[in-house]
Amino acid sequence: MADQKYCVCCGEDVPFHSVERNERRETICSYCGFPLDIEPLWQGEDVSSDTVAFIAEDSVSLRTTLSSILDQNKSIQRIVQCSDGAQLVKQVTKSYNEKYVNGRNVTPLFSIIDLNMPVMDGLTAARSIRAMEQNNDIPPIPIIFFSSVMANDRLREAMTSLSPAVYINKGKTKDSQDLIGRINILLNYISDKYLKH
Repeated sequence: MADQKYCVCCGEDVPFHSVERNERRETICSYCGFPLDIEPLWQGEDVSSDTVAFIAEDSVSLRTTLSSILDQNKSIQRIVQCSDGAQLVKQVTKSYNEKYVNGRNVTPLFSIIDLNMPVMDGLTAARSIRAMEQNNDIPPIPIIFFSSVMANDRLREAMTSLSPAVYINKGKTKDSQDLIGRINILLNYISDKYLKH
């Protein structure tokens, strides 16, 4: 049997292959195409503007854990925590206002969004953000859906329309080590994809 690696999108060990593109080597799931590992072919410079990451998660403990781990990354100056989708839309709007209206050197990096939240769910929040970006000619902020909801065709179609967007499954296990492993996979993906330019 060929070597396999765990894919968070497929939720199982999968065969994989490697490609070199965008000045990095990516190990890719042969089933769904999700990057399992990313290795830069050269080291770039750190991001130096006022960079902002958004977390929309109704679980206080998970939101705090994600924030404290992201806080260790020197490429991120601010982490904005939101407990629902409506707060996320408000905070992203505020950030865009700082950048495009007030002329501050603010760079929204990405948004981690749970799908199931009170007040406004993650998909509705993401659609609202994309509509605001399109109406104001703002480049889209990358969205990482991090949820225990299984990816189905409806979610895949939504991610295509909300591009750039990816989905990473939290898992349903209560095992904290498994969740920490998934969070590390999420953060490695974010770091390699959005923080090393």
